Amino acid sequence: MLKNNLYPFTAVVGQEEAKKALLIALVNRRAGGLLIGGAKGTAKSVLARSVQSLIGAQRMLTLPLNVTEDMLFGSIDLEAAVSLGEKRFSPGILARATDNILYIDEANLLRQELLTAALDANSAGINNVERDGISCSHEVRTTVIATMNPEEGTLPGHILDRFGMYADMQALQDIGQRVEVIQRALAYSNNTLAFCEQYEEETAALAAKVQAARELLPQVEVSDAMLMLAAQLCSQAFCAGHRAEIYLLEAARAIAAMHTEAVRRHGGARLRAAKGRGGGSTVRAAASYAQATRATAGGAGAAGR
Repeated sequence: MLKNNLYPFTAVVGQEEAKKALLIALVNRRAGGLLIGGAKGTAKSVLARSVQSLIGAQRMLTLPLNVTEDMLFGSIDLEAAVSLGEKRFSPGILARATDNILYIDEANLLRQELLTAALDANSAGINNVERDGISCSHEVRTTVIATMNPEEGTLPGHILDRFGMYADMQALQDIGQRVEVIQRALAYSNNTLAFCEQYEEETAALAAKVQAARELLPQVEVSDAMLMLAAQLCSQAFCAGHRAEIYLLEAARAIAAMHTEAVRRHGGARLRAAKGRGGGSTVRAAASYAQATRATAGGAGAAGR
């Protein structure tokens, strides 16, 4: 059954770019996470939260806008200090988000210094806490998925640069799609359980595809030719720094893993990695696709310029 009867991922009409970027983020944490931008009412939050049905045993932790440093990074365990007279570290949201999904709604409204520090800790893979007489370090490995409405304020370039992917969600203009959105929204409101049950099979199949791609990912390698291609694409896009190449290649690996799983399910027997002629073309196509959709190659930073 879909988790908490959330609106199903597969029931969202249109928004294919954002959907594909979300799947990339779920398959490969090293793709740098995803920032979804768009006007109000475009289902940004609905789509982002709906991935909970695709992540199996993982959890999605929400970072509230009123989060404090203690809540985010951790602090002294006051209960242990008062009752036992001991100094103990009480883990924060970053610790609990390790190996899970960290969701930030309206990221542009969060205190920028906290958002920067959280993204930096995730990028470095470690959170160092030195406060209240406590010295503690722990690993941080989380996939960050965030949303923002540019009308309410933008994020500075140094924060945008820390997101590997950016997807822009706009209101649908096709009349047929708009009608379908209304019909599904009304059906979901009238009978949530029945509506979600209609998409259980499709959602389960997509969740299985994500899990299979995660398992295949370590086998997807990147050749020197693909490194050269990534550098060329990022140079042509005037990407600042060199994070873009890494994010692009990691996103391409995720796409290749998902594509290979589809090939296997339809009778394919061999993994086409970036070694060899066939695999090279697979990752080459993935990289080109990723650049074209602005879902990778430091898309967030590019969008902020």
